[in-house]
Amino acid sequence: MKKLTILFVMLLFAVSGIDAQTFSYSGNWGKSGFNLVNSRTNSVQVIYSVPEFSLEDVLVDGITMKNVVVPGNFLGNDEGMPNLPGKGSYIAIPQGSTPKLHIVSQRTEVLHNVEIAPAQRIPLDTEKDFPLVKNPEVYSKNAFYPESPVKISEVNQIRGVDVVILGVTPFQ
Repeated sequence: MKKLTILFVMLLFAVSGIDAQTFSYSGNWGKSGFNLVNSRTNSVQVIYSVPEFSLEDVLVDGITMKNVVVPGNFLGNDEGMPNLPGKGSYIAIPQGSTPKLHIVSQRTEVLHNVEIAPAQRIPLDTEKDFPLVKNPEVYSKNAFYPESPVKISEVNQIRGVDVVILGVTPFQ
């Protein structure tokens, strides 16, 4: 019975990706995700690469929208916001320092006429299905979301070490 269940799950995953439109890029600056390039006493240099992503169809209120899927990113955005994948990584900083973010270089590709589906909240085990709802404040603006694809958090401490979270959302 276990073999049948595993086969069914594998078949289900194989069939679910048929409608996805996949984009692949060669010549990335690093491996997928975060890559530490240089670490000095006063700076770090990090590269974030996206060698591949997919756009999958999602039905929202009778309208076909898209979900952006990046391998290795499994948590969605905040409920109602565009469901764009992002990642964060802790970076230790010298105690008492004030971190500053500088985007040195980036590569950009514009895809037109792609409407991003809203993120859903994480459901309770007792809930069946519930509708995806767009946040009207974000979806009614003619502006990039998020405003910046890279940000750093406030300084926090982990076991006495000052840290920030470097967050990257490589899509807007």
